[in-house]
Amino acid sequence: MLVVEDDVFTRFAVGDHLRDCGYEVLEAETGQEAIDLLTNGAAVDVVFTDMRMPGKVDGFGVVRWLREHRPELPVLVASGHILALELAAQLCDVRSTFAKPYDEMHVAMAVAEVLDGRTATA
Repeated sequence: MLVVEDDVFTRFAVGDHLRDCGYEVLEAETGQEAIDLLTNGAAVDVVFTDMRMPGKVDGFGVVRWLREHRPELPVLVASGHILALELAAQLCDVRSTFAKPYDEMHVAMAVAEVLDGRTATA
């Protein structure tokens, strides 16, 4: 899975928790770094991204890229801004949204649900 988060402490915390839960986790600090990883063939089955990040590609840009290039990938999003979460849910067809601060265990549970659901229908 891929965790996209500009805040280093948040990214490390959720990444480490997901690893402790048995997931292989790649991390990206920016939206562009996430797109570069995916373009270069990174093996990813779920993307968890912050929506508001600095730079030219924010979380909305990551989700738009995914919908165009990797539409099969489930996307979970997080933000400290409720409006960003509402827009993501409406515009981006995301699986789950998480308001910051979120509990890493809830993220891990959502990842498990997404992967279990995808496996069950495959």
